[in-house]
This record gives sequence, structure tokens and C-alpha cells, in this order.
Amino acid sequence: MNDVSFLTQPLTQALTALVSGQSQDSKRLLHGRGKTIPGCEQINVDWFAPVAVDSWPALLAPIGEQFAGQVEAILVQHRYQKDCPTELAFGTPPDQPRARRGQLSFELSFFKQQNKPGGKFKPL
Repeated sequence: MNDVSFLTQPLTQALTALVSGQSQDSKRLLHGRGKTIPGCEQINVDWFAPVAVDSWPALLAPIGEQFAGQVEAILVQHRYQKDCPTELAFGTPPDQPRARRGQLSFELSFFKQQNKPGGKFKPL
């Protein structure tokens, strides 16, 4: 696996800004597939207040304690494994997680594969 420790500081700064702000909007903090950072094409980091989801093992988990009380959970999606399992790296996710953009709100299910046949994406 690539050494991605250089991402820790900018991701810490981004999370600090998000948890101290008033917006509950979901955001993509890092879009490696956008080829903006060479060598990180396989990494994505998303924010679904109050949960951060990354696709690289141990990228966000080491900073989880720093955000205790502000970030409820950090999850790692193993997109490179069969069925893309998600594991809990820190905290406890909310019972009814939501993705939000302005007035729109969508139910999330972090531990189910929603982008597979039979998966569901339910607008509310």
C-alpha cells in the first residue's frame, strides 16, 4: 500500500473546519479518482455529518480520538475487496445516518452495499 501519511494534515484541517461550521451538508473531502493527487487514485474521503467515510485503511482512524465528541464515527470502505465491506474504525455511527445537501436529505446504510443489484437509495 502507498504511504499516504502526507494526507493526514489536510484531512485534519478539513474535518476541523467541517465540525466547527454550521453546515450539515455532505461533502467529498478527497476525490482520488479525480486524479488530483498522483498515487491516490484509489482513495476517497466523504463527510456525512457526523460520520467520515474513507476508502483507505487507517487513513482517518489515527485522528479519530482528536475529534471525539464532534465526529461520531469513522468508517473504512474496502472498495478493493469483494462486496466492498465497510468496517468501523472509530466511534459509533448514528442509528439513522443521512446524506444532506441543502434541503435534500437521503437515508444512508453504511454497512450494506447500495450500489449493487438489489441495493436501495431512498430519497426522503
